[in-house]
Amino acid sequence: MNEEQLVTCQKQYFHDLYTRYDLFEKGSWLEKPSPFIQRYIPVIQRVPDSRVLDLGAGPGRHALAIAGSAAAMNTEVTAVDHLPLAVEKLKTNSARFGVEASIKPVHEKAENTTIEEQYYHWILAVYLLEYISSPADREMLLFRIEAGVADKRYVTIVMNTDQSENTYPEPAWNPTWKEASDLLRKAFVSWRVVVEKVDRNSENNTLTFLAQKE
Repeated sequence: MNEEQLVTCQKQYFHDLYTRYDLFEKGSWLEKPSPFIQRYIPVIQRVPDSRVLDLGAGPGRHALAIAGSAAAMNTEVTAVDHLPLAVEKLKTNSARFGVEASIKPVHEKAENTTIEEQYYHWILAVYLLEYISSPADREMLLFRIEAGVADKRYVTIVMNTDQSENTYPEPAWNPTWKEASDLLRKAFVSWRVVVEKVDRNSENNTLTFLAQKE
């Protein structure tokens, strides 16, 4: 499969997923935020006027959970996705759950997103990097993320590694967990790594990486 076909398959998979399931629908993949993201939300709840960037936000699985939990602290969540349907659903879901004032939807590829330096208190990218085909684009995105986080604040990356040949949709990049870890530690070399863990199952290893900017 060439790169164009791969991207088409990936888009179709997520388009079908977001068409088939409602956000937070019980029993679906979108039922709840990633457990690790949920564990970090209380930190954001304690910071007034927090600015969060969710790259690869989809219909709002994480963005809405963050905005809803931290609404009283005037949190702003910029949610970026390149699928038109995802952004459309994100807007609809923001209104449905009453958090549209806290959500800023952006229709853009994550790797093309402008990230203002020293602006965000938390940048998260959940199951995103493995779908960026160009090594240069991945590294440049991580460089911009590194520059975009304010001092003493955080980045969270969650990604699948060591995926089986039967994984669908096929990732653009299928690193070992060590290759992924090495890339992240290189990008955030001067940061304090708070959590780096690998959850193993029969199909892949899920790498969770949380670091604080010193």
